[in-house]
Amino acid sequence: MQYTNFKYIYTMKLSLQELAAIYKLVSTIITADEEIKSEEIDVLYDFFESVGAYQENMVDQIIDVSDNQLSQEDATTIVAHCDADTKQIVANLLAKVAGCDGEISPQEVEIFNNLKEICELPDPIADKDDDNDETIIPAFIVVRTNGVVKLYQTESTGYPTLDNELAALIGAERLEVVRYTAPLNAISEHVGLTDHHLVFLIDRNGYARPDAADNMTGTLLYGAGQEIIGDIIFALESDNGYNISGIVESNTLLNKIYNTINNAVGGLLRVE
Repeated sequence: MQYTNFKYIYTMKLSLQELAAIYKLVSTIITADEEIKSEEIDVLYDFFESVGAYQENMVDQIIDVSDNQLSQEDATTIVAHCDADTKQIVANLLAKVAGCDGEISPQEVEIFNNLKEICELPDPIADKDDDNDETIIPAFIVVRTNGVVKLYQTESTGYPTLDNELAALIGAERLEVVRYTAPLNAISEHVGLTDHHLVFLIDRNGYARPDAADNMTGTLLYGAGQEIIGDIIFALESDNGYNISGIVESNTLLNKIYNTINNAVGGLLRVE
């Protein structure tokens, strides 16, 4: 049983200009052979989601800035001035887009090498998700009333052991499950959950606590004008049997759920 950090969640903050510049560079790879493939678009949108930028209006802004405000020279200059971590992300992304269809054309190789030289990019390395997509210790996302997020992992299962363990995380005597609200259902659908749905757990007697405080994340995801009080825990619940469990499939799913929750609440969450 342990608290741990979101080791694989990419929390670097990128400006709209930087995202637009990255989009413009990726577009040169996508259009290199004059045939835009769905696999290439999927990789690009997975990138947007991984950095918390996957909101329809924000993606539209990124594309608009890239198409109408940035020249190719502007884009390469912006990326060239990014820090080392961001340059590594860009190098990985360009290589992944070029090779996602199973073949890399001579045009794509030439463009990649030119961008690598101009932007002073490092050699691409394997995507973290590709290296770390194995089943993980069941993970629960704990959100404090101030928006700070902790990841709690435990191999405990079933009632009462797991129930008592999770209750202790938020100082509750008894837990209550919030399920099937419109916002939660939308998140479950977006991340592609099968046989499970996303829920969050609250202190059943939270209103009576002397330190009672509104949890804005919970309130927004309840979505019915009812304040949610105290820290909350995001978990999965089985469609049949309503059994509570952590996220176990992979780090990729964990990241996707975290980022989708954060997008749904307007970026209120922060990892410390």
